[in-house]
Amino acid sequence: MKKNKIEFFYPILATIASIFLCTIIWDNITINYSNPYEIIGEYSDQRYSIYNDTIRYLVFVSIPVLSFLFVFLIKEKEDKSYHRLSLDLFYLKKKNLNIKKISVKYLIVFLSLILALFLFDKWNIYSLDIFEEGMPLSGSTLFNFNQKPWQDVHLNTGFFYDMLNVKISWILTGYETIGSFRFYLKFLNMISFFLIIYFLFELSNQIYQEKTKVYFFAFASIIILFIFKNADFWRDIPLLIFLISILKYLNTRKFYYLLIISFLSVFTFFWSLDRGFFVFTSLIPLFIFVLINDRKDFIKFIFSVLFFWILTILMMGTEIFLYFIHHTKEILTQHEFFNGLIHPQPFSDDPNASRATKSLLLIILNFIISIIILLSKKDYFLNNTKFLFIFFSILNFLIYKTALSRSDGGHIKAATYFSLILFLILVIFFIFNYLNKKNFFKNNLKKINIFLIGLIILIFWNNNISFKNFYSFPNNIKNLITANDEKFVDKKYYNSIIKLKSLLEEDECIQAFSYDLAIYFLLKKKSCSKFFNIWVIGSKRNQQIYIDELKSNKPKFILTKGEVRYGDLNKLYPYIDQYIENEYFSYDKIYTWNVLKKIK
Repeated sequence: MKKNKIEFFYPILATIASIFLCTIIWDNITINYSNPYEIIGEYSDQRYSIYNDTIRYLVFVSIPVLSFLFVFLIKEKEDKSYHRLSLDLFYLKKKNLNIKKISVKYLIVFLSLILALFLFDKWNIYSLDIFEEGMPLSGSTLFNFNQKPWQDVHLNTGFFYDMLNVKISWILTGYETIGSFRFYLKFLNMISFFLIIYFLFELSNQIYQEKTKVYFFAFASIIILFIFKNADFWRDIPLLIFLISILKYLNTRKFYYLLIISFLSVFTFFWSLDRGFFVFTSLIPLFIFVLINDRKDFIKFIFSVLFFWILTILMMGTEIFLYFIHHTKEILTQHEFFNGLIHPQPFSDDPNASRATKSLLLIILNFIISIIILLSKKDYFLNNTKFLFIFFSILNFLIYKTALSRSDGGHIKAATYFSLILFLILVIFFIFNYLNKKNFFKNNLKKINIFLIGLIILIFWNNNISFKNFYSFPNNIKNLITANDEKFVDKKYYNSIIKLKSLLEEDECIQAFSYDLAIYFLLKKKSCSKFFNIWVIGSKRNQQIYIDELKSNKPKFILTKGEVRYGDLNKLYPYIDQYIENEYFSYDKIYTWNVLKKIK
């Protein structure tokens, strides 16, 4: 026991010291400021390089992890409990055929629980988020006008996110409403929780101890459902399938799981651009890992990725694909210029510093625990599951990039979801592994089962579940998806929409120089510019494109102001502001809208 306490003392001490050092040097890691695109935002105001936060993050995470690994390998040189770091360590074992799996009934129980939470929801009608929800709603409206993604519409997040998801919801329900979209997103979120539970189920089956695997699955599922009850995971569906596919490949060696991953490496870019980046980047260590173990699988893996990309190009057409490539390059190189918020220094008094520090420490800790599992000669899991935690940690490391791009509390929190899930999995596993050694499950079986039932009841109580909602589910859904737009916005705002509809009735296209992105959906009009979402205009070049489109399409009216105010558009886009000022005059004021009319 004493040895177990001592063996990690020096590695942990080295880790803490390196974290302390990285905290001190955080603000001293700076890159010369450069803004070749003339994009105005917080970074330009502070003359802050877009590379600062990324490099600081790399340093803050990598040095403590490498320090732990280095000292750990030195201290364990004479210890036979751990493997030496070598290429042999990454060889896959042959499949263990003597696996007693958890009964599928446990999986069905928790999937049914998630379904029940979905059916018992109140399905209330609440106010429309004119910016966040307005973006995909208006994107699908433009899609209805046969405006092509990337070519005719500049996308911010991804084809599915910005245009197609809403369209799918309308097709499935038969109603082009806000309620249809909200129902569809909740359905997707239910699917995402299905995938999380299935992932836990497959992972649990790889635990050696029979009692441990059953209760690990049950408790891990309950805790994750309890903690993440209000979380939106639907954007992460491809990432969840990616992790499941890695786990299945590690333990079956069946190539079709690599085929699924190959498909995801392409599809995810269209689902959500940042998720596509995470999956595609994760392919690098996965390629290396497959190459070490099976050259034939590696070659097939490479060709399968190429196949899906070639197939995509053929389906899209060369012209649209080139627009997609240009758009992707632009978003990846310019996004942080207009969207960036400076990441707080860890352990500081900066706003959101506490949340950011916890997130960074979680990423470091997950890497360290994953390394210990990998190097340990003790098989905690069957087959090759130990490798999964390394890939999971790498994915978590990449996901946090979204918080570096925009370091507000919400984005930091969302970027930490997967890190927290992995940490909970590891903590619960080691606790249950310890309890199993003490024969806890054998001696307290009845009490544990009662406790589990109590936790399931607590989940229902925590979600304010009403059995009345179950019986009224069909009516609630019908009322939601058939509800008119006016039920989702306040009366004054909707009245302004009616007046604008009358004013703009004869106009083929409209232009709103405003953050009220829902306006195109509410007015059922297409945009005169590909930049219907003015948030992503950014550069001087894009401002000029916007101006050229206004010159070409000659909108009679331009709508400014609106209800959503995120920043001074006149300051952010001076070239557009100057053009509008020269070519348009104030014509009318309708509620929060300023209506500008073209000077003849």
